[in-house]
Amino acid sequence: MDLTYFDTLTGSLEAWSPPGRRGVEMYVCGPTVYAPSHVGHARNYLLFDGVRRLLESAGSPVHQVQNITDFEDKITHRAAALGISWRTLARREERDFWQQLRVLGIRPSEHRPRSSDFVPTMIRILRALERKGMTYRKGGALYFRASSAPAGRDFPAAELLAEHAVADPGGIDTAEADNPLDFALWKPSEAPAPCWNSPWGRGMPGWHIECFAMAERYLTLPMDLHGGGLDLVFPHHYAENLLCRAMTGRAFAQRFLHGAFVTRGDQKMSKSLGNLVLLSDALTQLTPGGLRWYLWGTHYRDRLEYDPRKAREADVRWRETQRTFSRLFGAEGDTPAQSLADGKEEVRSRMAQDLDFGGALGRLEALSAGIRARRRPGLRRGERGRARKELQALSALLGLPLLPEAPGPTSRTRVRT
Repeated sequence: MDLTYFDTLTGSLEAWSPPGRRGVEMYVCGPTVYAPSHVGHARNYLLFDGVRRLLESAGSPVHQVQNITDFEDKITHRAAALGISWRTLARREERDFWQQLRVLGIRPSEHRPRSSDFVPTMIRILRALERKGMTYRKGGALYFRASSAPAGRDFPAAELLAEHAVADPGGIDTAEADNPLDFALWKPSEAPAPCWNSPWGRGMPGWHIECFAMAERYLTLPMDLHGGGLDLVFPHHYAENLLCRAMTGRAFAQRFLHGAFVTRGDQKMSKSLGNLVLLSDALTQLTPGGLRWYLWGTHYRDRLEYDPRKAREADVRWRETQRTFSRLFGAEGDTPAQSLADGKEEVRSRMAQDLDFGGALGRLEALSAGIRARRRPGLRRGERGRARKELQALSALLGLPLLPEAPGPTSRTRVRT
């Protein structure tokens, strides 16, 4: 199977022939766990869940890493406001995050490292960069000199975005840096904020070094695919790529994939803006399958303005589709199992065309409508076994339970908040 996707590093639509049994290595940037997750997070992780399911359906096992950023200034500030430690807050939000992704039917990564567990590794990497002459100290912080990295392809928008950068997410004003493309590797801090001893004094690593440290531990660089939300292109993934070139002479990944935002009131849905639809709330208002249907309905490269009415309509469409496939196993009819096999291939084909998951759901809905239009919509005699096998494969491909006994949540599921 060949697929196409939009590569953020090249700025163009690219073709990809997955390597089959050798498998694919993929790193997906996880959340900064300072507050509850929202549907924007869900859309991002559903994108990569879909990519993983598509690759695995074509015989390419996926080895995935998804990190947790568990120390950062926003975590420190919210923990102080709540009167708890940063670790306590981070562990609580991390637990809820993974639980909600399970409810949504997102397959867990093989590795889910926390950034705080990799601080000694980060210090080792920073010392190596310092020995290479690629760092400088200023204002108590250690910076990476972007111009010192070996030449290589950068994200097309990096320099333009850098011109408008005010501060990096690690809390260091870029005005302190010699160049707006430089970024902090280490910054001073003291308890109760996260802090560790280092050759540069008490402090904490900058944000961008953590993913390189974790990817280096679990994957072979350059990995096959790296991604996250579109907001991570700059400065985070730009910085990761520079760091990898500095340490290895090669790019961080062979392919970069990013999903567009969910918006509310025409602004990116974010914790800092407060214009959120919490994932826990959405999962009490909609079935998990209905939420997946809604968030997949808009192409991953297009912004999605969250509309509760349209979300409910998507939920109704999903439940009607699910009921149609469940009824196949009722009274005997004239639906051939081959139609399910053909439908599965049509769904897979649409998913492979620039990861058009919405188009794939449209093919599933058309298959469902065709079954309902039959005079006797049940399965033909003797074809239940084959039909069950095809629907199990289709369920695994889409992450939607199409059989009555298929694993995974099918109704409204209350999640811990």
